[in-house]
Amino acid sequence: MTAGEWAATLCRRWYVMLGVLLCTAGVLFAVQGRTITYRGCDQLFLGAPPLPWNKNVLTGSNASVAMVTGMVTEEMNSEQVRDQIRAAGYPTYYNMLMTNTGESRFPSYTSPTLHICVSSPSQQAVLRTNAVASQKFITLLAQMQTARQVKTKSQITVTRLAQAVPEPIAGRPSQAYFGVALIGLLLAVAVALWSDPVLTRWQQRRKLRPAAAS
Repeated sequence: MTAGEWAATLCRRWYVMLGVLLCTAGVLFAVQGRTITYRGCDQLFLGAPPLPWNKNVLTGSNASVAMVTGMVTEEMNSEQVRDQIRAAGYPTYYNMLMTNTGESRFPSYTSPTLHICVSSPSQQAVLRTNAVASQKFITLLAQMQTARQVKTKSQITVTRLAQAVPEPIAGRPSQAYFGVALIGLLLAVAVALWSDPVLTRWQQRRKLRPAAAS
């Protein structure tokens, strides 16, 4: 078929395309009702204290910044701490992961970066839970060092590398609308082209029936 014949067929079966497009519009309304899930991550960089390590027993030869960070991270991921945060009015689940990202000063030393990620249908819940979880981690880290009588000036430093920015990861309406509209349009064209010979034969049979009866 030439482009002109295709266009003529689509014009002739416009009502078929209209029916498919109306169904597509119904799907678009269903997409509008989907829940959007947002995700945001805080990033905390932990560094060695600015003073010599021998003034901080948690960063000496028997421990490292990465090891101490891992201990606090494990505590943050415990059900006890999660229950405390939920009881404070922040029920959104958070995920905390430590990665070693810094330059090695010694063979056993790396600078850890902590990733605190939250997913929720609410952008505000992502921001609030990230802020609470980050502050809780900093508090637990300080309490661990204070319990070992580490002076404030000798404690592990915490620097915020990135603050959580909620971004949609599921139920994105713009992408869903485009996908549904494109599929609906292609389907409408395909159904119209497929139905044309079928409807043509059906109409011809209807015209032949009165002639055969007479």
